[in-house]
Amino acid sequence: MAHGADKRPEEIRFMLNRKGMTFADVARECDLPESTVRSATRKPSIEGEWAIAYFLDLPASTIWPSLARGRLRAASWRVIR
Repeated sequence: MAHGADKRPEEIRFMLNRKGMTFADVARECDLPESTVRSATRKPSIEGEWAIAYFLDLPASTIWPSLARGRLRAASWRVIR
């Protein structure tokens, strides 16, 4: 993986699994559709990206450096229960 490249979906899944979580777990905890969380690994989805980042305890821009390069956008965020 080149320096500064977004993490691949497989890497994100592996990182979640190391924390004992799955995409379905993240979706359930954040009251999001599982498809939103899964698709966030492949295409922009601010809610899915933030949910994954929250459970990985990492800034979203660390997982997706393209966020810091201009893809970051303002959005409302559901409070995690």
